[in-house]
Amino acid sequence: MLSLSMGPRAQAAKNAIRSARAGGSQKARVHIFIAVPNALTFFLGQQASVLGRVRLYKFDFEVSRDRTYRPSLTLPVVTS
Repeated sequence: MLSLSMGPRAQAAKNAIRSARAGGSQKARVHIFIAVPNALTFFLGQQASVLGRVRLYKFDFEVSRDRTYRPSLTLPVVTS
């Protein structure tokens, strides 16, 4: 559950993505490099139908590679 202070920020994030999508192709993929509390990422996941095609990236905090962002998940998941 989002905290009261998180609610307006979460809504603003969703609205910003929706606005960006409205100005371009609905088939375009949104790339999200995110460093926010897990509650916000959970909320954005619940709004997946609004987000459209999304690719999430994860930062290599563990220094297992080169401390850069790597693709971690692409939505919607396509199964063959």
